[in-house]
Amino acid sequence: WGLITLAGLMIASWLVYLTLPKEGNQGGLLNLRTRMGLNSLDPTLFIAALAVYSGIALLLVIGLLILILSTIALPFSPDMAPEEKRSEYLFYVLRIAGLTTVLGAV
Repeated sequence: WGLITLAGLMIASWLVYLTLPKEGNQGGLLNLRTRMGLNSLDPTLFIAALAVYSGIALLLVIGLLILILSTIALPFSPDMAPEEKRSEYLFYVLRIAGLTTVLGAV
């Protein structure tokens, strides 16, 4: 959990750094807000929505990577019969397809 916490702090620090205005122009995220045509949206609300969106995308990517690693490790599981492994493997592949679809939609 320590690494996940550290990664979260790094991402939060990076987002704060991007919101700081540079000399003579707006901050990076505020410039992104302008390019997206969301000038009427409050900057705080925009950053909060972007943080939620980034968090959801990060969780989906991490979940997909864990699922792929679990699928790779499944054939080496000693406590399952070969028939069970086959059906479980199919279920894992279907879960990967579904999670990839959801991640593509985000």
